[in-house]
Amino acid sequence: MINRTPYYLPQREHIVAMWSLEERDATIRRSSLDYNHLSNIHGSVQRVKGVIGNAIRIENGGDYLTTRNTPGINITGEMTISARFNISLRPTEDLPYFFLLGKFGDIGDCFELWLWWYGDPTYTKPCIFFEADNSIGTTYGRVWNSGGYINLDTWHHAIMVLRLGGGILIPDLFIDNNTINIRTDYGTPIDNIKNIDVLLKVGNFSYGTDYFPGCIDEVILWDIALTNDEITNVFDLTYKPMQSKSFII
Repeated sequence: MINRTPYYLPQREHIVAMWSLEERDATIRRSSLDYNHLSNIHGSVQRVKGVIGNAIRIENGGDYLTTRNTPGINITGEMTISARFNISLRPTEDLPYFFLLGKFGDIGDCFELWLWWYGDPTYTKPCIFFEADNSIGTTYGRVWNSGGYINLDTWHHAIMVLRLGGGILIPDLFIDNNTINIRTDYGTPIDNIKNIDVLLKVGNFSYGTDYFPGCIDEVILWDIALTNDEITNVFDLTYKPMQSKSFII
């Protein structure tokens, strides 16, 4: 088994979760720091070759990964999300949204990151959609249009940074080390994210709808906003082998 460590990653002391998805166990992703923290695989998630070692493949609405709420992932302010993805289906009118990951539940939503083919009847030019909800229920989101193409069966790397500026949380998004153009006409600005006890979910939204048809690898969550130089470093990152697994603090 190939193990990973965030040794070369920037701000590694602020990494609160990292799913390298290398474990041979098909049902549980266990924390290397505390075995009370469990991430459960649901459905028939497949193990496939990833960008680095293994990855997971989502094939239908019953496939996804969940992690219970923990102090580490209960982020209410600045954050950074990094994820590698590889889609195997072109979106359609019935499935125009591909859910990467988010933290939400029946009592409310905290944050969500999607691929969304917004206003594109050809379903070739994707947008990135990020939404965060604050403590009084006001939603805040942005939509990015990449101006380019997401190719089928090709690995891409997305990084979303939520940083505080002018008293509000402002998202920036990068794909394959390119800054994405930002639309500013969606949502209401907020200065914090809702603090509620809900699951973090990877690969599938709600009850089997808007799932991610493809592969996901190397998901990392920081509790701070990385700088542009640090983001470039993540795009160029290498890992140093060590006796560790995917972990959640």
